[in-house]
Amino acid sequence: MMRMRLPCLGRGSSVGGVSAAAAAAAVLRLRPGPSHTLAAWRLHSWVPAAADSRLAEITSAEDVPVPLCRRPPVHEEALAALMDWRAAVLQRIEAVGDAFESADGGPGRALLQREVTWALDDAVSAYRDARDGPWRPCNWQQLEAEVRTAQARRRQSGGGTAGAAPAPEDGWQVQLRAPVAELRALWQRRLEERVPFQYLLHAAHWREFVLSVGPGVLVPRPETEGMIEMAAAALDAAPALADAPWADLGTGSGALAVGLATLLARRRRGRWTQRQAGAAAPAGSSEQTEPAVWAVDLSPVAAAYAAANAAACAPPGAVRVVRGSWWAPLAHLRGRLGGVLTNPPYIPRAEMGALQQEVGAHEPHGALDGGPGPGLDSLEVICDGAGDMLVDGGYIAIETAGGEQAHRVRQLLDASGVFERAAVVDDCFGVGRFVEAFRRPR
Repeated sequence: MMRMRLPCLGRGSSVGGVSAAAAAAAVLRLRPGPSHTLAAWRLHSWVPAAADSRLAEITSAEDVPVPLCRRPPVHEEALAALMDWRAAVLQRIEAVGDAFESADGGPGRALLQREVTWALDDAVSAYRDARDGPWRPCNWQQLEAEVRTAQARRRQSGGGTAGAAPAPEDGWQVQLRAPVAELRALWQRRLEERVPFQYLLHAAHWREFVLSVGPGVLVPRPETEGMIEMAAAALDAAPALADAPWADLGTGSGALAVGLATLLARRRRGRWTQRQAGAAAPAGSSEQTEPAVWAVDLSPVAAAYAAANAAACAPPGAVRVVRGSWWAPLAHLRGRLGGVLTNPPYIPRAEMGALQQEVGAHEPHGALDGGPGPGLDSLEVICDGAGDMLVDGGYIAIETAGGEQAHRVRQLLDASGVFERAAVVDDCFGVGRFVEAFRRPR
């Protein structure tokens, strides 16, 4: 069987004529993330793809691993040791070449090389060029530039002759967030077991956030970032929706909940400013005493990650994480939700065995498996309940595998008779992946 992959994280993918797995299960190709000074976290529906004892350890937000880029830089090592490790791992990548990509659409040589640079950027905090000298803050790419400058200066001064500037490997030290031995072990797992890069660093860069991820949680894809822009457009069309609570169904790492809560906080501040300036108060508006976003997931592991990510990245108190299946934990919000975003499992079960190894062997199958046939099991439940849960004019956006599946979801919303303006929306790579609609007035 031809092996399939998820939507490409970093390059476009075509849905027409390919399987839903090829359109829905993404190669873990994240572009360089935002500034490492920012933080965030997120979770998804959960069934482990393979036994992993670490899953049992994640029972609360306090158990969630800290992303590498946020760890304290407590390890001091010789720069030479770090450079030797980098040279060795790049040599191993050259030996692997594009074998993973050829086998199942996994990462090629160029992506693996970029991952090494990103890992070093996350790990390096500072350097000094003398044992008793001051520490100079930097990331890896800045340090690499300093090394090249020092090497050029040394060549100009006569190489190893008396009075020449010392080579960077002669006495330079680096301050790291993980020791070289740990980096070596992580990259052994990356190349031998094909563990997702984001799992190894416990970090996924998504929008302006750094989300904590690990086994039991789906790595958030860049395509999904577009759902926040879709919600923003819906709020432009109906600003009063910002005053109502929203929901993220199947929140996983909490990425959508965090992004949505941040958006709603900005919109609510803007509307509060208008009211303070004397503008007419919007109908039904009141001081917000409940969470802006309710984040729902059945998985205890996902709930822990989502809570940790919300605490780190969302406005205080803006996200409430609740465990349960889809609409069940939100019965008290019936008819009150201003909007719903959801990225549910949608890969047809028959295509699950065709995923690239990073996905099929490591990511939670419960966050991917859409059920038999066209993979609509979760999508149908969400569409069936949405009309009862939303306010009049309320908004829903659903991520799908794209192609025919997206059009079937749009038809489900149309057939319900309670939605209008149902449409398929392209993702950032031009794939018709999302379905959106507005609740008709009752």
